[in-house]
Amino acid sequence: MISTQINAQIWEKTYAADSAGNGYGLANAVIQTQDNGFIMAGEVDLPTGAIRHYAHLKKVDENGNLLWEKSYDYGYIRNDRVSHVV
Repeated sequence: MISTQINAQIWEKTYAADSAGNGYGLANAVIQTQDNGFIMAGEVDLPTGAIRHYAHLKKVDENGNLLWEKSYDYGYIRNDRVSHVV
């Protein structure tokens, strides 16, 4: 049996950290969804002097166009980290 895996890059995009364009973001996990889009899970970090790391999700379509995004507990002093998405 021979197994072959081909990974082809279809598109590449840079997204704002959050919808307001604040801070910086990092995607730690990406999975493809049943509709051929993608969910990215990571965090948004705000440089405010206090620790403010928020869990953040972005959903994009198959062409990388942003469909929705969500930050959790945004505005509170948090230190959340995301490493996986299912």
